[in-house]
Amino acid sequence: MSVQNVPSQVDTPNASLTRWFDWLAFLILFIALQVSAYQLISTQWVDDLYITWNIVVLGLLLGLALGFSRFSSTTVTVLAFLYGIIVVAWQIGLLLGANIPWNERFVSIVGHLDLTFDQLANGQAVTSPLLFLVIVEGGAWGLSLFASYTLVRYGRPWRAMLPSGLAMLVIANYGVRDALHAGLLGIYLFLTLLLVARYTFLKRNMNWRGQRAIMPADIGYNLMIVTLISATFLVALAWSAPIIGQSMPSMGKTWEQATASLNGVRLRISKAFAPLNTSIGLVQMNAIVDYYGDSLPLGQGNPLSDEVILRIEAPEPPSSISRYYWIGRSYDYYSDGQWKSTLTEYVFLTPDRYDLDLPEYQGRWETFVRFTPQVPVATIITPSYPKWVSRPVEIQMARNPDGTVDITAIRATPPLATDDEYEVLGSLDDITIAELRSASRDYPAWITDRYLQLPSEITPRTFDLANRIASDMDNPYDIAIAITKYLRSNIKYVEQVPERPRHQDAVDWMLFDQRQGFCNYYASAEVIMLRSLGIPARLSAGYAQGEVLSESASNVGFSQAYRLGEGVKESENSGVETFLVRQRDAHAWPEVYFPEYGWVIFEPTASQPSLIRRPGEGELANGIFADRPPENRGSDIQFDRPHPLIDSEFESLQRSLEFAPELNIYLKIINLILMTGYFLVLIDIGYMLWMTYSHIPVKYIASLQQRGINLPGFLQLWLIGLSLPPVVKDYYKLNQALIRLGYHPLPATTPTERAATLEHFIPEAKKPAEVVVAEYNALIYSQRPANHVLTAKASREIIILSYKALLKRAVNFIARSFS
Repeated sequence: MSVQNVPSQVDTPNASLTRWFDWLAFLILFIALQVSAYQLISTQWVDDLYITWNIVVLGLLLGLALGFSRFSSTTVTVLAFLYGIIVVAWQIGLLLGANIPWNERFVSIVGHLDLTFDQLANGQAVTSPLLFLVIVEGGAWGLSLFASYTLVRYGRPWRAMLPSGLAMLVIANYGVRDALHAGLLGIYLFLTLLLVARYTFLKRNMNWRGQRAIMPADIGYNLMIVTLISATFLVALAWSAPIIGQSMPSMGKTWEQATASLNGVRLRISKAFAPLNTSIGLVQMNAIVDYYGDSLPLGQGNPLSDEVILRIEAPEPPSSISRYYWIGRSYDYYSDGQWKSTLTEYVFLTPDRYDLDLPEYQGRWETFVRFTPQVPVATIITPSYPKWVSRPVEIQMARNPDGTVDITAIRATPPLATDDEYEVLGSLDDITIAELRSASRDYPAWITDRYLQLPSEITPRTFDLANRIASDMDNPYDIAIAITKYLRSNIKYVEQVPERPRHQDAVDWMLFDQRQGFCNYYASAEVIMLRSLGIPARLSAGYAQGEVLSESASNVGFSQAYRLGEGVKESENSGVETFLVRQRDAHAWPEVYFPEYGWVIFEPTASQPSLIRRPGEGELANGIFADRPPENRGSDIQFDRPHPLIDSEFESLQRSLEFAPELNIYLKIINLILMTGYFLVLIDIGYMLWMTYSHIPVKYIASLQQRGINLPGFLQLWLIGLSLPPVVKDYYKLNQALIRLGYHPLPATTPTERAATLEHFIPEAKKPAEVVVAEYNALIYSQRPANHVLTAKASREIIILSYKALLKRAVNFIARSFS
């Protein structure tokens, strides 16, 4: 509906059946709901959330159809519910495979839901994400259908947009609170304000037309200017609200006290959503905090925070290492700037039946460590190589050909609430430099098959750099130390990086172009370069040691016994330290495999202190003797000038989603829309300023002409045009259309003849040309006032038709040229 049309009506005299459909408004609604769908998909809470795109579009279309229908609201509700069951089941069923009969797909869906409800009834943690996916997609269906139906049936933009806006706030609160989500909320608010302004104008316009009021033709345009400026101002004001809130900490305490009684309910609800991939977030209101899921994108980085994640009691680390690393998950497969775990077997274990066949390595030091989560967690954080956990857990692993297992992650079942302690028997490396240098390179086949993978996008200059660094070195340890030192010396540490070029490998970009990054990039670069040299390596993620709070000489006093095989071992640790681990301690690092000793940690990230190891027999102990390679004679690689650290903070592990290529397209489209909106705002501001103050340059130029100064032709025409009545300007647009089509009318050609000529070129222009000529003749030759509203609309139509005709000519000319 154009700005002059009234809302459509169903064929009935009943005025209550007026329908408020407008193409521009529907387009705004479509974009807004796609923005809200994109926010949900970007959380990546479960796999296959991308079907939200389809469900939102289908919901919009059905809501549009139901809005135009004559069905009562009750009938619409029933139809929406029934169609929702069909559409959601259909979209989820498509995820199960192409060759499975549909009756089997529906049986599988019902079976999973039945199992989920049984688990909930028994107070167990849900193992399937299907229930969450059904709830989310059902909500997306209902919100999109409700928005479209409400807008068309009742013309209430606030009522249509508010539910989806509230859903976005919930997602932003429980998901990642970063610049992406804040930007999406800003776009949604901006579009909401545009939609409200559009419908306000449409309703006012209908009233004006009913009263036969004469309105300026550019009233819709001017209203759009005011709306864009106002919307931009309001969005900016809304974004300043958090700053105001931060200055009032008492409000936060009041909120915490008011919601404390809901904590138990939240913990029970969290069991229903236990299978969610929460590596992206769910960090608020006692939701589960898991920063590490099955995939780890290198990403762009996040601001650091002091949120406390864990309180840990552990003995002093052995003399061969300088500090602890708390591991949450390891990754073996790298591609397109993202790490994944290919270990897909899951085993459920309890503390009294922890019967995994773990590889046995030399140079290990076993100790008990007690962990006290300060937020609800599902991933079990452990000290390096875990051999036993005091909680029922689900192990994600792979079985090796020799019968041993390779563990990538451990999850508590059910997830742990705040202050739910657990104990781990960890096996830490107690290996000297001499032992690592003399280790063999006789790697098991399962190690080389799994931990030497390299993607095709790794560049030749990355391989060349690795070879240059490793030149003149004859063992994996010295090579790993040399690469570690190179990265610490030549790559600048930053908490956040810009978006990398779309078609460039992330490691290549960091090493040669960006030359800065955070832990994900340091660790990835070292693993990739080591693998290119035939040295098995993997990337592990978890937390750095954290803040040391206290030290005690008393026994740790663990209450749990470690049961393995025939014996029972009790902890005999002394010299206990307490560590406080915060969100800013989130970290990623490389681990290198040595056949006799297992996985060994290296530290290439420049913001972390170097690891210190005992030299061992035959090695020199000269100060800090770790991470110091032999002299690299004949090489142009510099090791002796480390980059200065950026303050003293550690980087946070990237927790936001590096979207799949198809999602990046949507993000770029949204960014383009936002930037276009800002650009239009600037144009509109300039236009308003010109309309307000244009009389100043006009008067000055006119005074020059009055003084006898010859002005350029375009300025003279411009001055004449400013003085013409609006209807005359519209008439001249008809003449411009003729000129555009190659016809130059003579001065003696009458307006009627000009209209007839335009009709000859463009038959569709007959009616608007007659309107322009009739109103022009009325202005010039009669006492009746001309209607500028009609001529403005008609002249715009003539301009559009003339350009279409010109484009058609060009296409026909090109077609004839190639025929």
